[in-house]
Amino acid sequence: VVQAPAQVYDPSANSWGATIPMVTGRFNHTATLLDNGLVLICGGQTVTGVPAVTPNCETFNPVSNTFSATGAMQQGRAGHTATLLKNGRVWIAGGWNPAVSPNYLFTTERYDSTLGTFNSAAPLAQGRAFHTATMGGDGKVLVVGGLNSDNSTVNGNSFGFLTTVQLYDPVGNSMAPAAAMNTRRAMHATVLSSDGHISVMGGLGNVTTTYHQTEFVGNLLTGSNVTVSFTPPTDHLTTGTISGGALG
Repeated sequence: VVQAPAQVYDPSANSWGATIPMVTGRFNHTATLLDNGLVLICGGQTVTGVPAVTPNCETFNPVSNTFSATGAMQQGRAGHTATLLKNGRVWIAGGWNPAVSPNYLFTTERYDSTLGTFNSAAPLAQGRAFHTATMGGDGKVLVVGGLNSDNSTVNGNSFGFLTTVQLYDPVGNSMAPAAAMNTRRAMHATVLSSDGHISVMGGLGNVTTTYHQTEFVGNLLTGSNVTVSFTPPTDHLTTGTISGGALG
């Protein structure tokens, strides 16, 4: 069952508020805090079983505890990313939509919260969903890993779970390749540390269907010329193996 109710967590009281209905129930969507205090909720799947992916977005007002419809994305997408840029716009990248070909999207777009509109932005070099997109201190966004088809290797080329990394420059609206990860992974997490490094943690990946540990990316805090490299972690997270089932 796709859920429409939302709740607000109060960390000071360690409690949850009453449920508030969204305009549209959804999952595999994004929720991004805007500079004006509203929360932008975009895309996702609206039904289970036969997938239905929506382009519709809405905003949540934490002062009035209400949801309101806003402009729709140019393309329905689920499993995408939505990153708040330094100029206050939101960069939405990739995702998955079974109603279009290819299913894994190259397209990106930017949301203008002042106008409530979406405009096309530079496409990804490789379509992907269930990736991460993390902004560094210089304003560039590192797009890491993800999924772009059934998991396989053909003629030495990897499909499905990705090692590939791209760097988006919002000022030039351009995409550039960055060093690949050591491990294929999707549904992972990335965190920008105070020293400017991005940690890539966990995720599913490679044809052995294993959980993964941590990798580190080079410094992204300052400067416009970013060199990205992945090195083995000094501290390992607990790893596990999936028994049975299939990844697709």
